[in-house]
Amino acid sequence: ARCKILRSAHLITTTVTAVGALTSFSVVDDGGVIDALKAGEVVNTRNGERRLIMGNLVGTIDINFPFVDLRVGDTVELVDGCDHAFTTCKAKFANTQNYGGQPYIPADNPFNGELS
Repeated sequence: ARCKILRSAHLITTTVTAVGALTSFSVVDDGGVIDALKAGEVVNTRNGERRLIMGNLVGTIDINFPFVDLRVGDTVELVDGCDHAFTTCKAKFANTQNYGGQPYIPADNPFNGELS
C-alpha cells in the first residue's frame, strides 16, 4: 500500500499455452525479460486463483505452489515482481520517493565473521 505503484502499469495479460510440471506452465507472452516477474504474482482470471511467481524464462512461468485448476487457454495476469531493494525500486519502477527501506545500510556484517 505504501509503494503506490499502479498494479495495472506493471501487468501483462496473456494466455496459458501449456501446463507442465505442477509448478510450471507456459504462456504466450511473459514480457521477454528473464526473471522480471520473480516475486510477482500470477492470477488465473477464470477462477481468481493467485500464486507467487518464483521466476520466468522465455514464456515459462515457475510458481511456488500448483494451481488447483489451470487449463490451456486460461487467461492469466502476470504482475512484475519486486525484491524490495532500493536499486530495483529506482531502476525498474522509478519509485524511490516511496521506498520504505534503508538503502544505505552496508551489506557487510562484522558479526558474521567476514568483512570484504
